[in-house]
Amino acid sequence: MDNGGGTGACEGESNEVHVAKVNPIDGAVDNDKSVTSLKCYGSSYGKIVVTATGGKNDEPYVFTLKKGGHVFTSLSTPNPNAQGVFEGLVAGDDYTVEISQAVGGCTTKVVQVQIKQETRVQGRIQK
Repeated sequence: MDNGGGTGACEGESNEVHVAKVNPIDGAVDNDKSVTSLKCYGSSYGKIVVTATGGKNDEPYVFTLKKGGHVFTSLSTPNPNAQGVFEGLVAGDDYTVEISQAVGGCTTKVVQVQIKQETRVQGRIQK
């Protein structure tokens, strides 16, 4: 430690700076908790659960669901949120979850998600 020319051990200024390494934000779909295969055509019980790692340890994550590049607002859960859980979703192949941190500084991680549904069944009854 440089004591800036001071004579005592506790006098002066330090020119040392300690910087903790910050790992990039990473994220993944939790397939055990998500519902990405709808059994009924046209239903809206899809659920996306995303987990995150990395970033700054003292800062919460912010998860934002987008569909077609726009924030998706037709949900039964808040968007964005700090839990990474989005419910009430219909089928679609253009969902993304953006993971960032409250104050920022780390590059946003984007996770792509597809929710599939069964094929529409049509029938005709003849007399």
